[in-house]
Amino acid sequence: MSKKKKHQEQSVSSTVRDTGSGIRMNPDWFVFPCLLILSILFFQKAMDDTRLLSGGDITNYLLYLRSFVAQTIKDGIIPLWNPCIFSGVPCAAGMQPAIFYPLNLVIFTILPPHMGITWSAVIHLFLSGCFSYMFMKALKCHWLSSLTTALIFMFSGFQITHLYAGHACVFSAGIWLPLILFSIEKTFQTMKFSYVFLGSLAIGIQFLSGHPQISFYTYLLSGIYALFSLGMVILNKEHAKAVKLLPLLGMMGGISACIACIQIFPTLELPAYSSRSEGTGYVFNTFSSFPFENIFSFFFPMLFGNSLDIPYWGRGLLHEVCGYVGIIPLILAIAAIASKKNAHIILFSVMALVSLLLSFGKYTVMYKLCYEFIPGFDLFRVPGRMMYLWTFCLAVLAGLGSSSLIEQANKRQVILFSQIFCVFGILAMLISFFIAPDTWRSLIQASYGLEERIFGAPDLKEHLAGMLLIAKKSMFTGAVFLLLGAMLLYMRGKEWGVAWIRYLIPAIILVDLWMFCSPYITTIDSSQCEWDRNMVDFLKADKDPFRIVTMIDDASLNRGMSYGIANIGGYSPTILKRYQEFINISQGLAPETPTVVMRIAEYSRLLDLLNAKYFIVPSQNPIFHPQFKLAFSDSAVNIYQNRNCMKSAWIVHNFRVVNGRDAIFKAIKEIVYTDEVILEEKPTIKQGIFRGKVEASPEIIRHSPNEIIMNVGMASNGFLVLSEVFYPGWKAIVDGEEQKIYQANYILRAIELKKGTHTVRVVYDPPWLKWSIIISLFTGCFVVGVLVWKKVK
Repeated sequence: MSKKKKHQEQSVSSTVRDTGSGIRMNPDWFVFPCLLILSILFFQKAMDDTRLLSGGDITNYLLYLRSFVAQTIKDGIIPLWNPCIFSGVPCAAGMQPAIFYPLNLVIFTILPPHMGITWSAVIHLFLSGCFSYMFMKALKCHWLSSLTTALIFMFSGFQITHLYAGHACVFSAGIWLPLILFSIEKTFQTMKFSYVFLGSLAIGIQFLSGHPQISFYTYLLSGIYALFSLGMVILNKEHAKAVKLLPLLGMMGGISACIACIQIFPTLELPAYSSRSEGTGYVFNTFSSFPFENIFSFFFPMLFGNSLDIPYWGRGLLHEVCGYVGIIPLILAIAAIASKKNAHIILFSVMALVSLLLSFGKYTVMYKLCYEFIPGFDLFRVPGRMMYLWTFCLAVLAGLGSSSLIEQANKRQVILFSQIFCVFGILAMLISFFIAPDTWRSLIQASYGLEERIFGAPDLKEHLAGMLLIAKKSMFTGAVFLLLGAMLLYMRGKEWGVAWIRYLIPAIILVDLWMFCSPYITTIDSSQCEWDRNMVDFLKADKDPFRIVTMIDDASLNRGMSYGIANIGGYSPTILKRYQEFINISQGLAPETPTVVMRIAEYSRLLDLLNAKYFIVPSQNPIFHPQFKLAFSDSAVNIYQNRNCMKSAWIVHNFRVVNGRDAIFKAIKEIVYTDEVILEEKPTIKQGIFRGKVEASPEIIRHSPNEIIMNVGMASNGFLVLSEVFYPGWKAIVDGEEQKIYQANYILRAIELKKGTHTVRVVYDPPWLKWSIIISLFTGCFVVGVLVWKKVK
């Protein structure tokens, strides 16, 4: 029997086996349920219906955003606009709300937000394993080698620490990469349209999942993989096949764009108006680059602390520079590279190296060149997120290395590597035993001198003992797994060991990653993210539209979203440029000061324009000012009513036309808000001849996220000014006819009205909305229908 034929029979026997009863057993029947069980067990501590996954942005942002979006959809409204933060901001355009992402639509419509976050994590963790397994099986890997890749990608440090940081969009977007690569690979293998449609669906859904940077990196790797596969076809002199594949790949990209167009158009519109419209600069964009010394964390992941009980003292942010995939996977990746028997090994080796080099960001010239010359790199910050591609490439290499090690290994080479890793393991263990506190203090202090920490350097007097202890534990644990890796290699060098290591490899990897990652699954009681019921009842009792100013903590900036209560501040990457400048000036800051956390620290008259009716402050910090009246008090907070704030809409009869930011703010400081409005273009009415009597305030008939309806009585021609942020896509319908909305007082909206009584409807109805919904829905339903039909057939 030839070696090729023998290998094919081994491959078949590893995929389908006879149980002895005449029934053929597919290992997939075991693997997929196993991955689901592991996913549920991993999040078991968050399964209680009173618990919430805690950490970072989950409790500061995500929980409240998901609550707002889910409730708005249940009310029959597409949440295109979010009125609850920053005095109103585009919701769909910001991407992170992911309001069109199918999994979010299902999960958060069915479950309460805190439970939805947990089950969303479970489902995405499970899918990341399934998709990785499918991709490796498409590369003809043994099912246990495929399972190895799945486990590494599922429980990698990048995935889990980002979830701990609350970056659920990074987590949910990242899982689609292996399914996209699977679709590309199967398209090349079979030339079937079903895989083209599957790839289109995966690409489109990933864009809807809410993280453009992860999507950008995914499309880079997917494009390179497609070109690589096409090059292999051409090298094999299958030119006719290559010609046929080109339109299939083009079709995959075109269909995916149609599926995602409901998100693409609002996202393309936003940059011109966002706080990042003029770029944020190379220094800002390269924040949290991967430091060179963190390469040691590939072997000892808690060497620099863990951000749990011991503060992280390294450079950057832990979750942004965490590339831990386990020690055995690194050994397997090295085994794969050493074998050089597979073109895919070469590709993923090169991509892993390129990803690592790019993750260094500002520390190397390579990222600077990409930033300057490759479109897209200048749009995103945190080069450390290239660890996403590093993680996936290492997971694939480990799977390929597992197959290569078991099926094609050079025994002498394997024994040599075993001895090398044994030496490294013993050396790491000795260091963990004998490293002295003074030595560790010197290393940390040297690190502190390299770069200033954004959140400050941890105090060594308080934390040195803990820092040293966790570093020793990490080195000792790493040494143990290095020795286990050496043992596996030694076993492979012996005939009796081959059958064992195939099963030991995924088992040991799972133990390693579970030990590192499981502590990052932390929970709190979900009630800790709720406001006091009496306070909410007080605010909701006010039926007039109003906004609050919270001066409590960062979590309070977004918490109003859970109750439909609008805030002037907020915490989100989506901030409109003019609004940021307005708030910065009100707080005495430079207008261009960048931020994603908009705090209000002091009162300014400018805030009156924003309908800032209630100021919520800690009870121990009372406000003594005749303009503020104590309206509510409990043991935690005082709520003061601002007597001078403007209503949500008011009427003026005089205007000035002023251009230029500085001149506009100078004029705003001079005017009486109820008498005059600052415009930036000349209206149709004439200046200075309208001096009507004071009218009644506009009557608000409806005030929802995307629509405001009011009755307005005008004693003479003038303007209806709304304390709503100006943004394209908002339309004014006056007595059934569309009318121009002027940009007023730098950030607000004004509508010119003639003398008389009017019904005014202001609605967010951007031109892309209707037809992009039709295209996305039709394309998505068609693709899903074709895939279901093909499966049933």
